Parts: sequence; C-alpha cells; structure tokens
Amino acid sequence: TYDLTGLPPTPDEIERFLKDDAPDAFARAVDRLLASPAYGERWGRHWLDVVRYADTAGDNSDYPIPQIYKYRNWVIDALNRDLPYDEFVRQQLAGDLLPSTDEADKRAKLIATGYLANTKRFGSYADDRYPWHLTYEDQIDNLGRAFLGLTLSCARCHDHKFDPVLQTDYYALYGFFSSTRYPRPGIELDKVQRDFVPLAPPDQVAAAETVRAAERNVADELIKVHEAGKARLEAALKEARQAGAGEAVAKLAAEVEGRAADLKAAKKERENLDRKPLPYETVYAVADRGAEGKRKAGNACVQLKGDPERPGPEVPRRFPLVLGGQSLPADEKGSGRLHLANWIADPKNPLTARVIVNRVWQGHFGKGLVRTPSNFGVRSATRCWRSAGTSTARPAARTRSRTRRGGTSPSTTRSRRCTRRTAAACT
Repeated sequence: TYDLTGLPPTPDEIERFLKDDAPDAFARAVDRLLASPAYGERWGRHWLDVVRYADTAGDNSDYPIPQIYKYRNWVIDALNRDLPYDEFVRQQLAGDLLPSTDEADKRAKLIATGYLANTKRFGSYADDRYPWHLTYEDQIDNLGRAFLGLTLSCARCHDHKFDPVLQTDYYALYGFFSSTRYPRPGIELDKVQRDFVPLAPPDQVAAAETVRAAERNVADELIKVHEAGKARLEAALKEARQAGAGEAVAKLAAEVEGRAADLKAAKKERENLDRKPLPYETVYAVADRGAEGKRKAGNACVQLKGDPERPGPEVPRRFPLVLGGQSLPADEKGSGRLHLANWIADPKNPLTARVIVNRVWQGHFGKGLVRTPSNFGVRSATRCWRSAGTSTARPAARTRSRTRRGGTSPSTTRSRRCTRRTAAACT
C-alpha cells in the first residue's frame, strides 16, 4: 500500500486480507489499490517532480499561477484512468493540436499542455526585452531529461561533450518551442495575465473581448480628457503667476491639484481594468504561433556560443540525428509540436519506453536500473549497452579509460578532471 498509494492499510483492510485464503488474494489487493484515487495522487507526484511542477512561475518574480493546479489534476486523472503512456506524452506536448471527441476531451487536452506552459520564466520584463531564449532552454532541458534521458541543454553552446548530440540538434528542437506561444503569468512590475487559453466557446470569448475593448476605449478617452484639462489649467496657472494675480494663482493651483488627482484615479482604473479577468475560464496552456507577424512560427538559427545576439545559420526543425533525425513536412505552417510528440512516442524510439520503465522501477525499488533516471548518456551512473534485440558498442572514451594492467594514462587523468568540470556545468 505504501508503494501504490503512499498510505498505510487500515485495520479493516489488514484483517480482510489475512482472512482471505483465496490463491488470488494478493492480486485482488493490488487491483484494489490500483483502482484507488490515491494511486494517481501518489504516482502523479513522481511525474510532477520530474517535470518540475510548481504553482509559481520561477526566477526572481516567482509569480503565482492560480490556474496551474488544473495540470496537476490532469496528471493524477491520467494515471487513475490508465491513459496509455504514448498518449500521455502526446497530450502534454501537443494536446492543443490533437483531434478531440467532445468539449470535455478538448478541454482535457488543452490542460495537458500545462507541461509546456509550466516552463520557468525569467527576468522582470513583459515586453520585447523578455529573455525568451532562457525559457526555451529550460523547456529543451526538461524535455530531454523527462522523456529521453538526455542532457540536451549541454549542446546549447557547442556540440555535447560526451553524448552524440550536436549543437544543430539543439537548435532544431529550439524552433519547435520558439514557434509556440507561451502564456505570461505576470510579474511584479506588470501584474497582468496574458495569452492564457480560454476554455469557453469562441462566440462567448469574442463577445467578452468586444465588451472589454469598449471599456478600455472609454477609460482611455477619460484619461485624455483629464490630461487635456490638466494641461489647460497648468498653462493658465503659469500666466496668472507671471501677471502676479495672487487670488487667481491660489484658485488655479487648487484646480490643477484636483485635476491631477482625477487623472491619477483614471489611470488607476485603467490599470485595474487590464488586471480584471475576463468573464470566462482560462487555462495555463500553450498555442501555436501564426504564420505571419514579428514572432511567427518557423525555424531557429544557431546562437553562437549560446548568445541570442549572435545568430548563426538557420536550422530546420527536426529530431536529433542520433535518434533518427526526422524532419517536418515541407507544408508545415505551425510549430510542428505534434510531429515532435509523435517522434518521441514512436515505439521505434529507443529511449522513451526505457526511460519511463526505469522511472517506474525506481519508484518501486528505490533505485533505477539506470541510477541516473534523467541521464541515460555516457556520464550516467549505470548503463546497459546491450538490451533485448539490440547491440550497441560502448563509447570509445569508455574503452580507452584504462591502460594495460589496469593503470591510468596521463591523458585520461586530464580528461577526468575536465569531465568533472563539464559534468558539473551540465547538471
């Protein structure tokens, strides 16, 4: 019971089990625990830890996200209804692009993309100065570790030092996420939620946005009226002071102060209008960028030494070459995330199933078959180079690690010192 639900058995459950002499008593006890809602709560927590779930956006603002609990509940529900793992993967990476059977199914798949939306936010700006490349880096890093057991982010600035992952592989994946619109939860300097995905019907959303736009126009016009009135009064006050009209100066000064207070109140009301939620439910989820505009869907360029201010050649969106290098169809107009999700969930992918089986094994027995469950690469703590139906040669770096009679060469000693530094930088 501790393994499956995290809860101790009740005295009644213990008594019933001890009195049950049927040969399938243990199997029925396991089935009962698997059918318990507590099963999804217990094992959902393992997955939420892997995908670094939090109720806040991270970094310096660490702004709260009231809607993100819906993704947490989706994970728990997915486990309790035994959603197949390939669908579990697809819906988190591209639920907004998958077909749905009804409104409830559509809603659930949108909520599933909270995995992507929950990526860490950085900085204190909500405009063009926001460092989106850091959010995409966090996304690629977690995608590699969670689903593939690869430290992909080690290829951001250069080819991976140990695993066969190229810098172009990194920026091929980068294009999928730079082509995706992420919601903005708000920051201390701009406490407004933006680009959250509505769960209401399109006509209801359009009607609410029309009303809100009209309210903004009224508020903007009121601000203009107060600004113009304040400017006229300030000009009159200046003339009165130059003319030495003492009584007029006092009266105009009071009127300027009053108009300034009205202007401040109008601006505050306008800010409150921006912060006021629209009258429909939203979800912290993602959507594809369009094919037009400044931030449109498309390929990314290599960033020389990981610096977004130093763009290099453009890289077509594709899967890492070592895992097949599948490319997007020529007519793809969106982000391509559905193709990425299908490549990761493909039964032919050599890593996806092994990584999740290893995580389940670790959850039950305390240690995984690979003791570094998010790193199946050369620097993993334990690795099997031979598995059912496959035969993979050990990396040359490993086979050269010892000289005759078990000694260690000077070059290997230097390599190990470098390895420790690089590994520390990649973890």
